[in-house]
Amino acid sequence: MKQNNLNQQTADLGKEQAVDSKFASTPESKKKKVKKRLILILAFLGLATLGFFHTRYIIHPVSGSSMEPTIHDGAQVVIEKTQKVQRYSVVAFSVSKEPGMFVKRIVGIPGDSILVQKQTLILDLGGKGTFQSTLRLELSESIAAELAGKTRIPPNCYFMLGDNTDVSQDSRRFGYVKKTQIEGVLKSIFP
Repeated sequence: MKQNNLNQQTADLGKEQAVDSKFASTPESKKKKVKKRLILILAFLGLATLGFFHTRYIIHPVSGSSMEPTIHDGAQVVIEKTQKVQRYSVVAFSVSKEPGMFVKRIVGIPGDSILVQKQTLILDLGGKGTFQSTLRLELSESIAAELAGKTRIPPNCYFMLGDNTDVSQDSRRFGYVKKTQIEGVLKSIFP
């Protein structure tokens, strides 16, 4: 009886070892597990980076020569959404009167003194109303009529101008751009 019991225990032990060896980790299976974990970690980091980039930046194609020589036709620009805007910043924005997104330079900021004479806007770049440092711009007839009688750029409004003023469609044509319409500030340019 003891012998049978001993034989049974030995047989059971052999089965356990066979089961253990079947599920035991081999060096190959450990490498596969590490590789899978590494792929998952890299995928997660890639998605997190894309999410961060998407919430902070916009890549925008530029078509046309309105910002030359600063930005050339066909260039891609990276716009940072969280950047603070100021005079002479190059920004991307949309306007309700025109389709698409524009990339232009801010020349007039809230509170700047302005004077409209016929279809000419005189912008006081000093912002103090002394008109010692000015910019003279020809306006479209409709914008000249809209700005007639105004003496300052309103709060949260900006006057945009393309660097190539001969061909640019900008605030001279569509008026002020509200702060809420500005997508962000130019961070870099890719030709």
